[in-house]
Amino acid sequence: MESITENFDLKAGFYDDLSKVVSDHTIIATNTSGLSINRLAAHVKNPERFLGMHWFNPPTLILLIEIIRNDKTGDEAAETVRQVALSIGKKPVLVNRDVPGFAANRLQLALYREALSMVESGVISKEGVDDVVKYGLGFRWACLGPLETMDFGGLDTFYHIQEYLNQDLEDTHEPSPSLKEHFEKGELGVKTGKGFYDYSGDKAREATKARDEKLKKVFDALYGDSKA
Repeated sequence: MESITENFDLKAGFYDDLSKVVSDHTIIATNTSGLSINRLAAHVKNPERFLGMHWFNPPTLILLIEIIRNDKTGDEAAETVRQVALSIGKKPVLVNRDVPGFAANRLQLALYREALSMVESGVISKEGVDDVVKYGLGFRWACLGPLETMDFGGLDTFYHIQEYLNQDLEDTHEPSPSLKEHFEKGELGVKTGKGFYDYSGDKAREATKARDEKLKKVFDALYGDSKA
C-alpha cells in the first residue's frame, strides 16, 4: 500500500518503477484521497491487481476504509484487500466504479457546499452550522446512514421534501467564495493557525486533542468491546 504525497506525477512515477520489481501477482493499493484510480492504473503492470485503499484521519479511530476498483480490478484482488481490512478491525466499503472523490468525499463536499452557502448568505453563523451537524445530523449519522435515516423517517416524507427543496439547494460548480478567500490568504486551518476559526498559539494542539478525545469517546461507546 502506497501513501506518498498527493501528486499524480510522483505516484505515477512510483508505480512505473514499482511494477518492474514486484511480482506480477502482488496486489498494489494506493491511499490516495481523490486521484483517479484508473489514471494511476495505467502506470501499473497488470492493473487487475491494482486498486485504491483510502483510509481516514485519524486512522487509529476512524473505522472506514474505501476500497476503490479501477475498470480492470479483479474480484480476487478486491476481496483480498477487503479481508485484510476486516482482519485489522476496519469497516471496508467497496466502491465499484472510479469516480472523482470516490464515495465519502462526494458526500462530504455536498454537505460542505450547502453549509458554506448558508453561512455566506447569512442564513446561519459558522458556529451555528457546525452545531447543526455536531448535535443533530452527525449525532444521528453515527448510528444510521442517510438511506437508513430516510427509511426511519418515511420515504414519502423525503420524496415530498425533495419535490420542493432540491430546486433551492446550492448547486454551484465553483469553489465557495469564503473558502476561496481563506485559501488565497494562506489561512488553511489548523496547520497554519487560522481558518474559519482561530488556532493561534496552543489552540491548534488543544483543538486536535479535544477532537481526538471526543472521537475516542464515541468510538468506545459505539464500537468498544466488539459492539460494532
